[in-house]
Amino acid sequence: MRLFLILILSTLSFLSVATQQEFYKSFGEYTIQYTAINTTDIDSDVAKQAGLPRSKKIGLLNIVALKNEIQSFEPHMIKLSVFNLLGQEVPLDLLIHKEQTSVYYLATFRKYENDNLWFKIEIQFTPESKIETFKFTKEVFIQ
Repeated sequence: MRLFLILILSTLSFLSVATQQEFYKSFGEYTIQYTAINTTDIDSDVAKQAGLPRSKKIGLLNIVALKNEIQSFEPHMIKLSVFNLLGQEVPLDLLIHKEQTSVYYLATFRKYENDNLWFKIEIQFTPESKIETFKFTKEVFIQ
């Protein structure tokens, strides 16, 4: 599993540098880091180990919740969705991947053509906190 973490982070780091974009949203002491990538960008062995499909028509949404910007944190509730080309909201199924000190929330989504997709993240950090909602857009390509 440690290999999985290293390869995913290497891929995400490379893509972040390549696009010169950082994706995060802060809510006080909590920060959500997120990215959407093509599943073909993931090494085939890593994808197989994690149970992730690889296809030019499938993307991967990766979410990490941090507390005080350094410690991985498991929020009380998290929901992910994508809006299709007709503007309809499509809920995404979460795959939770836990490492020794990190928790990754992964979800695959369908890509139908080169386009901008809208994603919505709903998160409740503790049972007592309010549900925070934010959206972001990502240009996706069918390679």
